[in-house]
Amino acid sequence: MFGVILFYSLLYTGLGLFGNRYGSKKSLIIGDLLPLIGVSLLLLTSSPQVITPTLIITGVGGRASRGLRGIWSPGISDLVESNWREERERVKKGLLSSRASSASIIGSLLLSLQPLLHLPTTESYRMLYVVSAVFLFISLVSIVMVEEVKRP
Repeated sequence: MFGVILFYSLLYTGLGLFGNRYGSKKSLIIGDLLPLIGVSLLLLTSSPQVITPTLIITGVGGRASRGLRGIWSPGISDLVESNWREERERVKKGLLSSRASSASIIGSLLLSLQPLLHLPTTESYRMLYVVSAVFLFISLVSIVMVEEVKRP
């Protein structure tokens, strides 16, 4: 467990520095792209050697962190601050953080639906991973479409 927490602490620090240097949008894209790849791998494999690290990276199971999606809260706040300088606008756009947090909670709850699907265990999880992949793809496309104002 300590190793997972250490891994994500270093990863978030690295992505934060990356976002400060190259733009929050790019760090958010990384924060969406890698879990999307991970969920896609979960759809395609049954190998424990692939599943175990993929579950850690994607944050499936909600253990010590939410995987790379945990970068969203600080990353979106930074992007909002960069793009909208006026305080009123920034507060309005800051609601994105609440929506992103709510989406993460809903995504975590998605796995609790597995017993209700009345399908074989593997198939029910694969179905939920498809739903997750669709949401991650929508999120990725949404963040790609945002124009980031360059900071000095």
